[in-house]
Amino acid sequence: IQGNPLNSALQKVSKGVVLEGEILPTKPCQIDLLSYDNSSDLMVMDVILSEGKNRQIRRMFELIGHPVKNITRLQYGPVKLKQLRPGDWRYLSDSEVKKLKQKNLKAQIKTFDSEKSD
Repeated sequence: IQGNPLNSALQKVSKGVVLEGEILPTKPCQIDLLSYDNSSDLMVMDVILSEGKNRQIRRMFELIGHPVKNITRLQYGPVKLKQLRPGDWRYLSDSEVKKLKQKNLKAQIKTFDSEKSD
């Protein structure tokens, strides 16, 4: 991201914020600072989302005045993307497929349970 945000701003974002055009706040996320370069005024960090809204990371950091310059997705759910470049693909391992199916089943059960309680 551009700049060096205050810890209070990062805590605010990590706890969840209401983004422009949204009604509900984002779910809490984990932010780990990796490095900061004074000469370019750029900070590198890991952001782990539990739910990703459209352009969420960019929108969260714009909200606190620190635009995102570059994003690299490292993982999607249980699937680590390793060295994949944009447009590349790879076969999923049996273990990854199993984890995705389990995650999908849990989401379906959660949705079914919430529908039953309505």
